[in-house]
Amino acid sequence: MRDGFAREAESAEALRYGVVILAGGEATRLPGKLVLPLDGVPLVVRVYRHFCSHGVAIRGRVSPREIVVSAKATFAAEIDALLPVPFVIDRTPRLGPLGGLLTAFASMHARFVFVVAGDAPHVDAALADTLARAWRPGDEAVVPDHAECGDVVLEPLAALYDRAAFSHAGREALRAGRHSVRGVLPALRTRVVRHGDARIFASVNTPAEYARRSGVIRSCDMALPEIVLPETKPETEWVSGRALQKMSPTRTHGRLQLLLRAALDAWAAGRGDVATEWRFRVAPLPPLAPTVAVEIRSTGDREADISEKIRGYLLSGTSLVIVVDPDTRSARLCDRTGTRTLSHADVLQHEALPGFAIALDRLFANALG
Repeated sequence: MRDGFAREAESAEALRYGVVILAGGEATRLPGKLVLPLDGVPLVVRVYRHFCSHGVAIRGRVSPREIVVSAKATFAAEIDALLPVPFVIDRTPRLGPLGGLLTAFASMHARFVFVVAGDAPHVDAALADTLARAWRPGDEAVVPDHAECGDVVLEPLAALYDRAAFSHAGREALRAGRHSVRGVLPALRTRVVRHGDARIFASVNTPAEYARRSGVIRSCDMALPEIVLPETKPETEWVSGRALQKMSPTRTHGRLQLLLRAALDAWAAGRGDVATEWRFRVAPLPPLAPTVAVEIRSTGDREADISEKIRGYLLSGTSLVIVVDPDTRSARLCDRTGTRTLSHADVLQHEALPGFAIALDRLFANALG
């Protein structure tokens, strides 16, 4: 079914919708993106505020709208405080947005639910209201589409659904091995409405996209200069003004990476995200840096290159760079105050990782054993 935005819904019931904010993605290309500031407000909080100030009119009274956040974990306390709504923890993260939606829908009461991605800062209640006005009796989904580069793009993660109908069709899709939200639509009575401005659906998935939307690049028509690195194994990085292929990791290097990743994952639960690679590709814009970076030194690494990477991290806003050297069984903690070297007998801990501690002798013994 297709309709235009101008038609009005025949029943005010269609306007009484809840909202699910999807915040459970892996964000491998931009770890921690949902808490990055956009106009001074964390991205996911900005999306929430688009909807929290719009109540639902019922018999002449305005009631708070039902809003839930679907996530794999809560955020840091200071972010959670800005999101005073229920968090529904997705227990099936490998099923993608569909698994998160089904889990969230099961916890809700609203008959109709608008779905919005937590990394879509321009999708707001105005779009949701427009879709609600387009709803007709018998509809089970109203989904916008738009023209982009000569193609028609459907936006199922900025759409309005009948909660019960979607839940039933979604479970059937999972049983059939279909894990995408788009794959559920053929089983629903779906009305498609055309939106004239594709920019409203733009999401933030990469450092370049964040730079555009955070005002680093003011004109949406300005081309973003990129350093295009060759796809190699091991990976190629941009260091000291040149493309530098990383050394092939040894068994010890790989085990250190796995052990540190596991320890940091356990510490980061509820605090943020841990990524195994962070390659800066955008220039000359300032890169988006992690709070803490870990470099495991390989035997053939030049000290000048290591120092340049440390300098780049710190200049870009990283609080701490940890350089682990399996050859000397030592670690360096580099922050804005200087460098501290730890021996194998020391415990790796720092104020940038509050509550985190790992004994280096045990770490190296497990990696080298």
